[in-house]
Amino acid sequence: MKGQKILFVVLVFLCNSLFSQNNNDSLNIKKIEFLHSFYSEYFIAASRDLPDFSKIDSLQSHYCTTELYNKLLYLYDAEEIDADPFLESQDPQKEWVESLLINVDDQDNSLFIITYKVNEQKTNQIQLRVIEVAKNNFKISSIVSIEN
Repeated sequence: MKGQKILFVVLVFLCNSLFSQNNNDSLNIKKIEFLHSFYSEYFIAASRDLPDFSKIDSLQSHYCTTELYNKLLYLYDAEEIDADPFLESQDPQKEWVESLLINVDDQDNSLFIITYKVNEQKTNQIQLRVIEVAKNNFKISSIVSIEN
């Protein structure tokens, strides 16, 4: 009888761990889809001969937390940003989106690693934090390269 109770507790623990892992995987998939949507639109707006700054601003406002958006505005005004922090580039090309890869950091599931090929020799990498602000509603909360 005691052995059955121990076995039951172990099974409940394992099932709970599996359920929790499946929930994290599902949440991460939704966050990756969110980031893919952002980058698909962002590459197009940023890569025009004359970048669509109103669209870029709108995308940043929509996809970022208010705190990050305000920080970006401050950094742009203070001219402390040399390249677009979401792309780590000054002259983006919309074709780069074709090589876009988004992965969850192995150690921190709120941190996402975005990579894309600039050319055959160069790959850019950006690290972003994504939080869930409401059920299935996500925002980019920080860009590692500008965290201070």
